[in-house]
Amino acid sequence: MEEIIEKVIEIDNKAKRFTRQAEDRKEGADKYIQAQRILIKSESDKTLANDLANEQKRLDMQTKAKLMQAEKQEAAELDRLDKFYEQNKARLVAQVFNEVLK
Repeated sequence: MEEIIEKVIEIDNKAKRFTRQAEDRKEGADKYIQAQRILIKSESDKTLANDLANEQKRLDMQTKAKLMQAEKQEAAELDRLDKFYEQNKARLVAQVFNEVLK
């Protein structure tokens, strides 16, 4: 009987050791998974920040190009209006004068 009790105690101790080992492995796996999550998030954040910076540069360059184009168009339109005025100022002045006298 005593031998049976010792065997049962031995089996119980082995089961407890096995359970502790499994819990330790699970804890190690949980820590590893958490560390991997942090690493992946960090890498993802860096990639996202880099992508955003590149997109911002692209948009800045695109905006600058559009602004330069608009400035060229505005300058061309102002030149056209200046030429029109210079070519037609006598007629325009006379026209305004006649309108005022009416």
